[in-house]
Amino acid sequence: MHTKQKIMILEDDMLTQDVYRAVFSRRNELDFILCKDDEEFYTALRKNRFDAFLIDLALGAGKDGVQLIKELRQMEEYKSTPIIVVTALAMQKDERVVWTQVPQYFCVSR
Repeated sequence: MHTKQKIMILEDDMLTQDVYRAVFSRRNELDFILCKDDEEFYTALRKNRFDAFLIDLALGAGKDGVQLIKELRQMEEYKSTPIIVVTALAMQKDERVVWTQVPQYFCVSR
C-alpha cells in the first residue's frame, strides 16, 4: 500500500487557506495540515512527520516564517525536507535569509 505524502501548510490568511484547501483536497495522494501560526505549527510537528512544507513568511502573530524555517533546518529530520516559501510581503532582508535556508523553492508575489 502506498502511503500518502504529508505536507504542512503554514498560512495565517483565511482566504488563502481556503484556496490551499480547495487545491490540495483534490489531490488524493497528499495529506495536508493547515496551520495559522507558530503555536499550531509546533503542535503539528509534535504529532506528525512531514514530507514537505509550504510556508508563508509574514504571519500575523508569534514567530514569522523566516524564524520557523531556520528552526526546521536545525532539526535533523527536516534538514533536507523540501520547503516551499510563498509570500506577498517579503522584505529584501527576508528574501536573502530564506535563500540561504531554502534556495530551491522560493516564490514572491508582489
